[in-house]
Amino acid sequence: GFERTVRSLAASHDTLLLDTPPARRCADFAFAASLADTVLLLVRRDRTRTAAVRELAARLAELGRPPAGIVVNDPR
Repeated sequence: GFERTVRSLAASHDTLLLDTPPARRCADFAFAASLADTVLLLVRRDRTRTAAVRELAARLAELGRPPAGIVVNDPR
């Protein structure tokens, strides 16, 4: 399955990027985060509420995967 594929690719590549649907709409982010060494949050400028980012960061920290950083997209 997906986990086996990710682990196989990780064994032969230096970097893998796993992109998931928005975390508030999908539980897959937690599974993907569990497979990752580092988690980055990608948020949309002027659309993603600060409270939602804090909540997600806290949930990831509870999973042992606190975000290493936040990328803000949709620049002006």
